[in-house]
Formats: sequence, C-alpha cells, structure tokens
Amino acid sequence: VNVEPESLLARVMSRTHVKVNALNDQAINKVGSGLSVSAREQNGLVQAIEHPGYVFVIGLQWHPEFLPLHRHQRQIFCHFVNAATGLS
Repeated sequence: VNVEPESLLARVMSRTHVKVNALNDQAINKVGSGLSVSAREQNGLVQAIEHPGYVFVIGLQWHPEFLPLHRHQRQIFCHFVNAATGLS
C-alpha cells in the first residue's frame, strides 16, 4: 500500500510504502467525518484511515498482528501502547 507521507501512519511506520496482508473482501467506501485516508492500495482501495485531531486514532484494513517479523508493523503496536499509557 501507499501511505500518505504527512500521515501519522507514515510517521509511526517510518515508511510511505509497505507490503501488507490484505485479507479482507470488504473495504471503506466513504470516510467518516473528521477521518482521513492514510493508505491506499495501488487500485485506490482504502487500507488505512486516521483522525488527525487525536493522539492516536488509526484504523487498518490489513492485519499487522500477523506480520510480527516486520519492524515497521510492530511499530504500530508500540505507538499504540505509548499513546494509551501517555508515553507518546
């Protein structure tokens, strides 16, 4: 997927392009109020959203928990825990 360069997701993963395990047969059609698309597949399918008004609100379509060997995928969980515990 291509990650928006200015997104929180790009900062968290330190990347603007990542390979993911897109296992779903459904995806976001219309993004909710206040949310922005932070990653898309090459065909335009939304793979990640976020809310820039909060410390850590990221919604992923893929499954980073199945990719623990990839540091950039683990970083998502590290940042989530830090945000939840006030360490970010």
